[in-house]
Amino acid sequence: MAATISILQSFDEAYTQNDISAIHIEAFTTTTEEKIGDRPEITINKSKNLLKFNGGTFEETELTEIFERIDKVNDLCICHAKCVLSYSFYKSISKLLKNNNHLVELTLHNIKMFDNDLEYISKALAENTALTTLDLSDNNLTDKGLRNLYDNLTDSTGSKLDILDISGNPCQGTAVGLLETIIDDLTCIFDED
Repeated sequence: MAATISILQSFDEAYTQNDISAIHIEAFTTTTEEKIGDRPEITINKSKNLLKFNGGTFEETELTEIFERIDKVNDLCICHAKCVLSYSFYKSISKLLKNNNHLVELTLHNIKMFDNDLEYISKALAENTALTTLDLSDNNLTDKGLRNLYDNLTDSTGSKLDILDISGNPCQGTAVGLLETIIDDLTCIFDED
């Protein structure tokens, strides 16, 4: 339990004592176990107003609590997960999208996301009026998940999403074409088999 307090205290201190507008969480794993391995390295780049967590292991609840505490961040980057992330992770991202009107750029790159995970985010995007850029590259998203994203975005009355990166996903069907009709800057780079 002391490890949880330590990482959250470090986050709170860095976040409240600096003008942080971007948070990057990279090359990490999560656990529900009591024994935790190496902890993330925390760095602050004051010139970029960036708080960065690199490597190490988070308890699942730590990420959820961090997402609940960020209210003024406009750029959140979560990438290179070394494990499959849980239902609670995607629910907390969904809640962040519903409640945060400052977040304009969200990167969920190479985090082993599947269609059912994207469903939580898609529903939240229907209610979000701030996000303009979404990077979902290098995950496991198919046309089914992207169709769900399209349906939620077209049901939205206030979505400002105009940049979407879905490159590196195993999707190549009609959903991509549908997304092209509503997204100004859609990046789709697919591996040629």
